[in-house]
Amino acid sequence: PMLHLASFVAGSDNYMSVERLLKSILLFHRGPIHYHFIANTISREVLSALLQTWQIENCERITVRWSIYESEDDRDRLGWIRSSRDGAFSPMKLVLDEILPLYVDKVCLIDFSL
Repeated sequence: PMLHLASFVAGSDNYMSVERLLKSILLFHRGPIHYHFIANTISREVLSALLQTWQIENCERITVRWSIYESEDDRDRLGWIRSSRDGAFSPMKLVLDEILPLYVDKVCLIDFSL
């Protein structure tokens, strides 16, 4: 079965965490993976460039897919929710099921803001 992972990404600190995490997953996981990134405009561009340079889709040992979703619309919609935690993505975790496609029935959320 496909392993669905999701992360909210914003800022250069997250890029390094994503890179380390993906390399670890690719080293140890043997099944198919679909990574769902929810990112702001700048992060979408950086992630897209990073993932394309790796050429992960050409890996023979593992099937890796990724999708990058816009965060701006949902962040604006949820701006009224106050959070004691830093970061604009905190309230968005509440509506992750509305952001991801309907075919994703289970997802592991990996939080880089901890």
